[in-house]
Amino acid sequence: MCLKAVLLKDARKELFRVRPFRRLMRTVFAYFALIVFTPLFGGIALLAALFRLPDGPGSVFDRALRWWARGLLWASGVEVVVHGDENRRAESQIFVANHVSRFDVLALASQLRHIKFVAKAELARIPVFGRGARAVGTLYIQRDKRQSSFETYRQAATQIGDGASVVVFAEGTRSPSYAVRPFEK
Repeated sequence: MCLKAVLLKDARKELFRVRPFRRLMRTVFAYFALIVFTPLFGGIALLAALFRLPDGPGSVFDRALRWWARGLLWASGVEVVVHGDENRRAESQIFVANHVSRFDVLALASQLRHIKFVAKAELARIPVFGRGARAVGTLYIQRDKRQSSFETYRQAATQIGDGASVVVFAEGTRSPSYAVRPFEK
């Protein structure tokens, strides 16, 4: 399965034909949506965790993540096009993705059900986002501590055993091209 986030009008060139003011307003609108949607859906996930609601396909955690991602994609003017959807299976899977854009996480979260992300530990320190992401099941990995990394992957294996799919950006950071770079250790 291949997910690709593409700008509306189906080509990046189209973005640069839009008047600069409209581009600026779209950017402002997208950041406003980020400021509103992150606490809103992160708060929903935190409340669900506080009340110990069950996690699973179609749960509050699953929906909050998907609604957050779809809302931000909409506000940013990004349409997600899915190729190979017939290869998606109902059982849990491991998705290894290359990280080309800031929209990669949103594209995956908007389309896949009952997923957990493995993310760098630095993201856990972002107010509201870090706790909300942890509430929906994001696993944080300390890339510089090998033993901690193994523990995170053990937790990911447990999530898979519980029926969730796991998304890993194995290259470790965003890449300027679609070519797959060497994976982190």
